[in-house]
Amino acid sequence: MNESSMDLTDTSHVINLDTHANAQASPDNDSAAFAAQDWAMEGCLPGHGTLSKISLRSVTVTVGRDPQGDVCLASPNVSKRHAQFVISARQIQLQDLGSTNGTFVNGKRLESVTVLNEGDLVQFADVELRLVKLQAPTVDQTAVETNPEHRWALSSMHQVLTQNKMLTFFQPIVSADKHELVGYEALVRATVEGLESPLVLFDQAARLGVEKRLSVSCRVNALKAIDQANVPGTLFLNTHPNECLEDELLKTIRDLRERSPKRDIVIEVHEEAVANLNQLREFTAAIHDLDVKLAFDDFGAGQSRLVELCQVSPDILKFDRSLIQSMVQSENNYRLIANLHDSARQLGIQTLAEGVETEEEIAASKAIGFDLFQGYAFGKPQAIDQLLAGSPK
Repeated sequence: MNESSMDLTDTSHVINLDTHANAQASPDNDSAAFAAQDWAMEGCLPGHGTLSKISLRSVTVTVGRDPQGDVCLASPNVSKRHAQFVISARQIQLQDLGSTNGTFVNGKRLESVTVLNEGDLVQFADVELRLVKLQAPTVDQTAVETNPEHRWALSSMHQVLTQNKMLTFFQPIVSADKHELVGYEALVRATVEGLESPLVLFDQAARLGVEKRLSVSCRVNALKAIDQANVPGTLFLNTHPNECLEDELLKTIRDLRERSPKRDIVIEVHEEAVANLNQLREFTAAIHDLDVKLAFDDFGAGQSRLVELCQVSPDILKFDRSLIQSMVQSENNYRLIANLHDSARQLGIQTLAEGVETEEEIAASKAIGFDLFQGYAFGKPQAIDQLLAGSPK
């Protein structure tokens, strides 16, 4: 079916693929075709800003750049015959047809025939679609959209990722003794309505299965912005808790080093990402080989597993703002945090106090002996042009 014949501007429109030539007449095929009536792929097709649905109405549906195929995706990154759906009465399967840029399900590249589930995010090269079940209307009834929030989330996240509708903000990190600038932590702000909050943005990304892709894009955008502006200092870059400390993440860090051979980089990881000590040990050694440092982020906000600190020490330990706020509230809290800090320093770890906002917190953090400070007391997150302009805190 040629894409030029499809009405893609109406988000309620359903594109029917009645390619029965692919199916032989038999009870099994009839059953499969019947089952296929319920399935569709939903998303933003190349060249169109609105959502479209492509119903899968045959036993096999071929996806690719070929206008003569069942589903034509007009992207230069999609292969002519890219992938194929095979639909039976019991399941729907997807197979990559040797495409150049790959087929992915929920962010994982297909290596073999894969069974799909409702809600799976399928990516054909750079085109993302989600598998959904159609609610067929009965006679004289209008189909009702039961999940408009999902449609909004998919369309909005599509804008963020494919149209790069996000900005990087940089929050200063300073030395504790002289308050001299050491570097910046990169933070993301989406420019799509409803996703401006980083918490909402990453929550929606996780629901759609694209949180890792979003995290990688944030790091690349931050490095590009600060290097192009020629702003000096160490760049602290976040990872998502779902990014395991494995080859996939290491590959993205190597890419950062290749993009910026001389920039001092610190990768912040969450304790949820640490599966075991051997994995952490290998990951730490690998990024040190790239001249990249490791920081444990939000220490004190979760389990705060001290075993990892003792056996595989990070370069920097970032004490969560909740600890910094609590230590000025009681003497017991202060002593506890001081002891944790001293343990970290004895292991040769640099310590950073996050979320420092008040003079009282500054004084307590200095008394304990933190090496680095970060928080509104020393600067709010700013866009790169504000950094260049030297705007006030």
